[in-house]
Amino acid sequence: MRLAILSCVVGSIAIGPTARAAPSRAEPVMAGAGSRPVMIVEAPVVSAAAAAVPRVLYLDRCANNCVVLATANDATTNNSTIPMGKASYTLTAFAFGDTEWAAVVKCVQDVFSPYDVAIVDAKPADGTLYNKTFVAGLPSEIGQAADVLGIAPLAQNCAVLTNNVAFTFANQHTPTDRVNNICWTVAQESAHMYGLDHEYQFVDGASSCNDPMTYRNDCGGEKFFRDRAAQCGEFAVRDCKCGRVTQDSDAILLGIFGTGTPTSTPPVVSIVVPVASGGTVSDGFAVQARGGAQRGIERMELVLNGHTWSSVPGTGFSGAGQPTITYALQFPAKVPDGVIDIQVRGVDDIDAATLTPAVTVTKGTACVDTSRCLTGQKCEAGKCFWDAPTAAVGASCTYNEACTTNTCVGGSCEQPCDPASTSARDACPASTTCEASGGVNICQATGGGCCSTSRDGAVQSLLGMFGLAMLLGRRRR
Repeated sequence: MRLAILSCVVGSIAIGPTARAAPSRAEPVMAGAGSRPVMIVEAPVVSAAAAAVPRVLYLDRCANNCVVLATANDATTNNSTIPMGKASYTLTAFAFGDTEWAAVVKCVQDVFSPYDVAIVDAKPADGTLYNKTFVAGLPSEIGQAADVLGIAPLAQNCAVLTNNVAFTFANQHTPTDRVNNICWTVAQESAHMYGLDHEYQFVDGASSCNDPMTYRNDCGGEKFFRDRAAQCGEFAVRDCKCGRVTQDSDAILLGIFGTGTPTSTPPVVSIVVPVASGGTVSDGFAVQARGGAQRGIERMELVLNGHTWSSVPGTGFSGAGQPTITYALQFPAKVPDGVIDIQVRGVDDIDAATLTPAVTVTKGTACVDTSRCLTGQKCEAGKCFWDAPTAAVGASCTYNEACTTNTCVGGSCEQPCDPASTSARDACPASTTCEASGGVNICQATGGGCCSTSRDGAVQSLLGMFGLAMLLGRRRR
């Protein structure tokens, strides 16, 4: 049965009988040359949905070269329907040495570590259910165009595949930021086997350049699957595959694998101003703290005497990823006078957090009793402070800070929410919606009340299978 190849020409993308102008935005470049738009290849059905999720992804560097057979998919014997033109091919070994290989493997492990899937670089034992990504060779070695960096199978209804093979043409990648760029390609091509589409932008209009499912290169550095709803596309927004309105790559992978143990480095945070303990501050004082994280800073929080008073969002991503910068966090006006332990907490997008040591200052004069403190606070050692909250959602309360959610509405601790959020992790649980009540937004069930939610509970698996398509993921300089 012949493969149907959609035509691919410079300046236009032809899909069926109708051609449209190619978007002017360049495809993210990691290696290769040329300006052809993406090519999509449709194949006959050659694989079925996995009876069980393959929880091992094998990265094969082809240390002694790999013979790839152009026949029905079988990761255990290097069989793939992707090569075209002859019966067998030789893929040359990963060309950049053991140190760089170890860095690539570590990067891919970090990227997939939030999910319960193992990334290995030794062939799994017989009987192990796995998928494989070749991380070696050049595209021409399996009959692909010279500017192709990766290619992988994607089920037509975005089902999980098993015993399948994807290709990352490592030796086609140029020296500039090569480890991160190979890692990017591996993550994208591997994720296609688990049903993920390409992403163009997040639904708030921000570039999806920090997610590996993108083709965009308007920001660089290491890329991670993000818990943000995204619009699909390569060079412009298009409909997502499989009937999805948007794609949240983090939520989909959590739904498939469940929760793993993140290995990415937590935020590194330090207070710059005030420099040391013993000083004084006044209303409007701005704490300055420097922060950065492997995944990027999601927010920086101002913690005073153990309570989180405010936060500022992380800065944007640029050419080398998100830069480590100094953030200003201003004292809220209602902070009472007294001795104050200042701390700053840096939080990344999967809630890994780092809290700085305290810098102790005095605002006004030290408290001697609770008369100048806020509702529910104590005064000890000159400090106005709240005890750590213990009241869970649904418990009675008289002030926000008594609740673990910091939200007391109508005498009950409630789960706050953001109706504008596109994060599955932050979504209200099933049977509840985000509604305004008492001047704040809370998760409310039908007829009132509230339920708490979690990162895992908000995730739904998007599985099913019939048919196979292959996406040719190409990036150009």
